[in-house]
Amino acid sequence: MSEPDTVKPLRDFGATGSIPTQRTNTDPTGLATVTTEGADQSVVTQTPDGTATTVTASPDPRFGALAPLQGLTVTTPQGLNFSYAFDSQITLSDPSNSLVDKTDTIDVNGLVYTTFFDRTSLKYTDTSPEGRQRVSFIDQQGRMKERQFPGLEPKRFIYDQRGRLTSIETGSGIEERKTIINYDLKGRIASITDPLMRNVVFEYDEAERVTKFILPGNREIINTYDDGGNLIGITTPKNQLHSFIFSAVNLETQYSPPNVGLNQHSTSFTYNLDKNPITISRPDGKQINFDYNSKGQLIQLTLPKGNVSLAYDPNSGNLSQIVEPGGSTLTLNYDGFLQTDSIWSGPINGQVSRVYNDNFQITSRSVNNQFPISFSYDDDGILISAGQETLIYDSLNGLLTDTSLGNVADVTTYNSFGEIDNYVAKYSGVNIYEVNYLRDKLGRIVQKQEALHSGALHTFDYFYDVAGRLVEVKKDGVIILSHSYDSNGNRSGGIYDDQDRLLTLNNIDFTYTANGEMLSKSKSGQTTTYNYDVLGNLASVNLPDGTFIEYIVDGRNRRIGKKVNGILQKEFLYKDKLNPIAELDGSGNIISRFVYASKSNIPDYFMRGGVTYRIISDQRGSPRLVVDVSSGNVVQEIAYNDLGQITVDTNPGFQPFGFAGGLYDQDTKLVRFGARDYDPEVGRWTTKDPIRFDGGDVNLYGYAFNDFINSSDASGLYGSDSCSYYEQVCEAYGTPYECTDAKIACNLAPKGNNLIPKGETLTNWAQCARQCLQEQHLKRLTLNACSLKENNYSQQAFYDDHQLCFNGCRLNPENPYDKDGPDLPDNDIHLN
Repeated sequence: MSEPDTVKPLRDFGATGSIPTQRTNTDPTGLATVTTEGADQSVVTQTPDGTATTVTASPDPRFGALAPLQGLTVTTPQGLNFSYAFDSQITLSDPSNSLVDKTDTIDVNGLVYTTFFDRTSLKYTDTSPEGRQRVSFIDQQGRMKERQFPGLEPKRFIYDQRGRLTSIETGSGIEERKTIINYDLKGRIASITDPLMRNVVFEYDEAERVTKFILPGNREIINTYDDGGNLIGITTPKNQLHSFIFSAVNLETQYSPPNVGLNQHSTSFTYNLDKNPITISRPDGKQINFDYNSKGQLIQLTLPKGNVSLAYDPNSGNLSQIVEPGGSTLTLNYDGFLQTDSIWSGPINGQVSRVYNDNFQITSRSVNNQFPISFSYDDDGILISAGQETLIYDSLNGLLTDTSLGNVADVTTYNSFGEIDNYVAKYSGVNIYEVNYLRDKLGRIVQKQEALHSGALHTFDYFYDVAGRLVEVKKDGVIILSHSYDSNGNRSGGIYDDQDRLLTLNNIDFTYTANGEMLSKSKSGQTTTYNYDVLGNLASVNLPDGTFIEYIVDGRNRRIGKKVNGILQKEFLYKDKLNPIAELDGSGNIISRFVYASKSNIPDYFMRGGVTYRIISDQRGSPRLVVDVSSGNVVQEIAYNDLGQITVDTNPGFQPFGFAGGLYDQDTKLVRFGARDYDPEVGRWTTKDPIRFDGGDVNLYGYAFNDFINSSDASGLYGSDSCSYYEQVCEAYGTPYECTDAKIACNLAPKGNNLIPKGETLTNWAQCARQCLQEQHLKRLTLNACSLKENNYSQQAFYDDHQLCFNGCRLNPENPYDKDGPDLPDNDIHLN
């Protein structure tokens, strides 16, 4: 076991000829990062994985070398070369007087983004390489006043006399959507009112920490803290207390949910002196043990089912192999920090390979060195082809409008808020699926008109309570489903314990382990039992008819195999952390090869038996039709109720996807989403959220805040583990951080809370850099009272943070900068 006195970085400094400074940082594994700082302010960093990063500096047109403009080049060992250069041109009324206009350009591998500022009109015009524009206006104080994308409603920002953001408005008249922010006498946010006039009220203690959230419907969430500022108690709207204990160095040592009469109901944690976890002891008596080598690397997890072994490349430090207790082995290959190959061996065998361009975008994926699918992008970096499919976007605002694959094409239109209002899929020009949406001021669907190839038009109306939960569904004017909820989001009519575990609903009885995993489900005298491993994977299921199902998982906790009565029947290979790229039979033969394009959680199409099939899915990613693109035959039609339970399936098992694009198991009727299993019969998860309250909900079994129509949770970690977050923020805020760097960094070092270290695809540097950049950006927003002004996170600020984080993380991944400035909230409570 490593301790701080045996695991520590080594640094060496020296001058070499005409280069003033060379710094060598040797980490505990013995790998060295060499940074050379030139007299011209250039910085060249060579990391152990072979990646070379060069930061260059050129004088600012006004301030010269005091505020240098920076450029960056990143070169991987296999020769990929990502570069950008920043330039600025200004016009002054005279050489020493006021600014007339300013043009900033970012050249990314030859693709030029420009921002033009006109001082007279206080107008910014951002233009992408494809010519798409966004226009923004600021006021005399430099605050964002209005922003608009072509063809969409402008967004307006209103401030009070103290310069605080008080409202955000989009649209006009009866269609206006307005969010109001109120402040208390100390300048803290006191309440937020959304476009439907729902309020969230905040209360604080003397240390400026939020102690109470009053949510719509007068539901209260209470936070308590220890003297060190650690959150030690969360009290739910049902007055259920979840408590935490922290050590003297602010490490969580115990979590205790409400006691429901168990002898042991707490989870405890121990750490070594490096603050790395040693043990996790669960209330059911099961334990996870962590073992490290002398270099501080995690090399083994000791679990009740056996040991998980981890190995690292001795030259780069990248995680290279994970071996599961059952012999399932995952081997990873890289080009520097980019993962190029995932290789499975053992019970499941296969390989997924990736090829990248100089922008670090994937240009090809292949399975078992065959079935290569090529991807191409326009100059804005937007996907325009995926294999046989082409995608077309609005030339002004970049919204996806058309796709085509063989004889199947679709068209999407949007309302003035950028939300889908009509979607039509056609075969040879004939409609096979059409849907129209009406939305409320939150953008939620309140009415859907849907017509499939085989039936008439049907109208569905959706109603929500004040907390945003789905409460009623009508079909053609007739109520078909009705729900109500308790204050913590549990559906009425059921019996729940104080941990929100469902005990009985609709004559279905449930039991659980002491840790909260569903243990059994009994209905009409028939009982199904479930066995979960300590990492949250469903390991086996006993069905009432005696069928025994077992699942095989890989080192990233992905389901890669299914056995029925001991016989391997189905296998999966994955393109990334969540999404299957191929389905194989029990003998390892590829059955289906999936291709993702327009949606992240469901393939657009797949090839099976030499035939290409288009998946037509709804707004959540649930497959509705599977169509032969050559003949137009509908080979599968699926319908669901509001909770995602399948009510019609004309070809069960033809493809493996179900509600919201999750992996649907025909035997158990459960849907696997990343970290958890969803039971659509009752609309809940079968286990608690593994990241607990970091998912945003105080009901750890709740699915997407009970909004089954508009929301989905592809990872099983709602609100926390998707790089698409940055796509959304890019559209909302539009800063260089979210639109460029964060999307790249997040894909390279994904967000998440796995027991196996983050940054599987990278060195610790990339994980550090992603977190550092995010924190820097959030600090800037916080310092400006959350005003969301683009000029508050300017291109120059972007480059300053980029240099700080990228270079700081290379020198010291544990602390790349002095974390001063305002503290950021440790928890994120969703408005609903």
